[in-house]
Amino acid sequence: MISTQAAGQLKHGRSKSLSAENAARAARYLGVSTYWLCTGDGPMIEPTAIRPRRELPFRRVRHEDLLALQDAGKLAEAESFILGLLSGVEPTGTKSRAS
Repeated sequence: MISTQAAGQLKHGRSKSLSAENAARAARYLGVSTYWLCTGDGPMIEPTAIRPRRELPFRRVRHEDLLALQDAGKLAEAESFILGLLSGVEPTGTKSRAS
């Protein structure tokens, strides 16, 4: 675990290095590439990075399809669309007030 003092030194530029273990932990916590975090080079998020997979509630949309949206810069647009759909839907398990 990285100490609060060490994190503050990194944040304010007083230290420019992390141990390999802390760099890996920080990258995992932030969801970014360890190489990018340490060097600033390459993609910030690796599309092939091993990430925990969650079962998607879709029959035809795969995890890889969502990563392709992210690479094309369209993931936020898709998220906004889904949120718009959800705003008109009652949460699961609730009963309609209409009789």
